[in-house]
Amino acid sequence: MATASEPYQSAVRSMETTHRTTLLLRCKVVVVGDATVGKSALISMFHSGGTTFPKQYLMTAWVDFRVKQVSIPDSDTAVELYLFDCAGQSIFNQIEANNAHYDHASFLMVVYDVTNQASFESCGKWLQQVSKSRSASSSAQQRARLPGVVVA
Repeated sequence: MATASEPYQSAVRSMETTHRTTLLLRCKVVVVGDATVGKSALISMFHSGGTTFPKQYLMTAWVDFRVKQVSIPDSDTAVELYLFDCAGQSIFNQIEANNAHYDHASFLMVVYDVTNQASFESCGKWLQQVSKSRSASSSAQQRARLPGVVVA
């Protein structure tokens, strides 16, 4: 209860809000590369913000899917990354199976192992396979414009 010396404060809070509208962009990222180059470990570290590193190798049998939201500094924009960790074992790289994951990709990450020259030499093969497998409805120019990065 307010006294004469204390001003009365309303129990009703102000209708003002600190809510900010955020623009959310979505990006499908396909991660490819030879077996045992560290694709899954890299995605696990990125997804956890650097706190989780897989201690034991576990082969990706088909595709591992994770979602990571990344805020763009000094803006009201965030990017929701849909990370598709594709298997690197040749027994799992069936063209029909991977086509579904490559289709409509917004970004490509090709991973190789710096201690394995053959994995680096395979980067071109992975790029060609993804480019060739993208949607038939895409024009050749759109398929050629797939942005990406090579990660060691």
